[in-house]
Amino acid sequence: MIDGVLAFEAPYGGLRGDVGGAFPDVAGSSESGFSLALQLQLRWLLGPHTITAVAYNALGETQESSASFEVVRFDSPFIAGDNAVNLDGGSCALSSDEISIVDARVEGSLYDLVLKWRRAEQGFEITEIR
Repeated sequence: MIDGVLAFEAPYGGLRGDVGGAFPDVAGSSESGFSLALQLQLRWLLGPHTITAVAYNALGETQESSASFEVVRFDSPFIAGDNAVNLDGGSCALSSDEISIVDARVEGSLYDLVLKWRRAEQGFEITEIR
């Protein structure tokens, strides 16, 4: 669910030998995997949101887990051109798995950005735009 509204269902039952190895006494634990690719739509409003995963069993029992996220973007939906981003007048600071950039010029406008390392993507992702 996103913001309390059902958005999609995730396929369940993928092979997870690592989970089966960690929980050998739990029946079916090696077939407990699930996966999906969530495409963030531009129709989503800027700002904070909550995504909730709801797992249920054959008895109708459920377990929920939620996480918050924020939709951020530049004024333009697509940054085009080789010279559209200029960091010459900017400065950066490093902290753990984040890079903060102050005064990044993107398509002529100044922004402060925070980039965070995302293991799943194996790269940095912009998590804040101010």
